[in-house]
Amino acid sequence: MDANKISFCNSNGFVISNDRTKSDIVNSINKKFKTNIYTSDIRIYNDYVLDALKKNQYLICCLITNARPYIMYFTKLLNENVCLLIDLKIKNNCTPNIIVVPVSIDYETFNETIIYGDLFKNTKNYKWEFLVEKCLVYKNRPVNLNNQMRNLTMCNDVLSGIYPNILTPFDIRLKDFTIISKLPELINKYNKQTVGIKIYGLKMPIVYYLNKKYIPQTRFSSVKLLEYKSSTSLSEDIRKIEQSFIVTSKHENDDSHIWGYIIDNDIDIEQEFTLTLKKTDTYGIYHLFSDETFIGIGRITTIELHNNIFKLFKNKSKIKVSAFYNYNFNKWNIESIIDFQNTDESVKNITNHINLVSQLSKATYVVENC
Repeated sequence: MDANKISFCNSNGFVISNDRTKSDIVNSINKKFKTNIYTSDIRIYNDYVLDALKKNQYLICCLITNARPYIMYFTKLLNENVCLLIDLKIKNNCTPNIIVVPVSIDYETFNETIIYGDLFKNTKNYKWEFLVEKCLVYKNRPVNLNNQMRNLTMCNDVLSGIYPNILTPFDIRLKDFTIISKLPELINKYNKQTVGIKIYGLKMPIVYYLNKKYIPQTRFSSVKLLEYKSSTSLSEDIRKIEQSFIVTSKHENDDSHIWGYIIDNDIDIEQEFTLTLKKTDTYGIYHLFSDETFIGIGRITTIELHNNIFKLFKNKSKIKVSAFYNYNFNKWNIESIIDFQNTDESVKNITNHINLVSQLSKATYVVENC
């Protein structure tokens, strides 16, 4: 995957330059969730819907501004969490722009979540904001809600998992919604940037543009996408991407056959196991066991989890945890505390997993600093 670092909004991002990669990403979304992100179920306003708008008391609306529309796609690539911004405003017969941006958010959100919104520059503080309007896919489940209020609740649930990150090139928040009677107040707030109005509450959203020139011309048929690749060719691409992160000098180690086995057998290299955690005489160092067999050293990556474990050990000598083996550091990442009634994973299964992932080359930043 070819990507170039660019200055983006308030910070930086990485724009994907390979048309094949961009096409595969968009095509995979369309195939997996049976939806075309470049088509939207909206209806341009005409006087025939006026009576329906007057009678319906549950309508809410938002502004259409001159901001650029994007899909924000939280997914995984080789078990690494990534956030992709897919541009929806493109020229005819062109491949979409896709930018990788750093966003710190709840781990489960990266299990295929897609939200729609606008990238907006606030004229008051000149900071960039991503204004979320709608959730399209929520944790691997397509969202087919006709109730926009419920959809906004889902959007808010996604945003509640965001952690502050100085590298994120924009703030992320919900778009402003209001009822029709208070629409003038919202228009006054974004007066110079408003190009239209979108109304939710009927069978499909109604859009009204202040000028016809603002009506988007992009249609899925005009988006240039290469044919969707087979799983075999995609696996080859994934192996090449992984190889690009490996140091090729004195640390060179061809592990492509191991990655091939992992990909073909759909093995999670961060598979979590149920283990018993015991404290040691050294502060902050914990040992992990399967029953009474020593498995390895555990590392806690969050302050909140460390504090919870520390409190439990005031009254307990051991607790049950869920952890995965981090082959980069030859230690176990402790992910969560679980019920003590759970049974430890068998030593055989744990050993087989460690033997497999230990054959993988360590990440470049680990090797170079060893």
